[in-house]
Amino acid sequence: MQRYVSDPLRLPPPEAPPFKRADLELLGLEKAGPSFVLDVFLGNTNADADTPHQITSGWVGTMAVFAHGECWGGRGHCDLPKGPQGPFDRRLTHPLTPVNLSMEVTDALRFLGPVEEVVVTIIAREADPDREEREQILRFRELMLVTYD
Repeated sequence: MQRYVSDPLRLPPPEAPPFKRADLELLGLEKAGPSFVLDVFLGNTNADADTPHQITSGWVGTMAVFAHGECWGGRGHCDLPKGPQGPFDRRLTHPLTPVNLSMEVTDALRFLGPVEEVVVTIIAREADPDREEREQILRFRELMLVTYD
């Protein structure tokens, strides 16, 4: 299991019009290795694997990441391409290309009441409970909170 706690993410100021929707976005999520599950909490820096999945404990939801698994190909088979695909290349992207994930968090943010910033806690664990846990399951480039008017 891996526990990630974000820096505080700013919300629109209280005098701004209320947002209609809010999304939490994980950008550049790496999916090399086994599949994993993410439990997402808002405003609960103490959340861990035993924290109840209830809005009162800050729980927003759970996301499953179906990862690539181990590489069984020859040397270089699982290496990411060095440059972008050509503009007319219609092939799918490489299976290990990082992805972006989005989760709606509107209700969970509203439950917290009028706050100026929020901390995100993510509990990442192997999808297969019989596998030996890796230390760095969750690897991503950026975490963003996006609100919509």
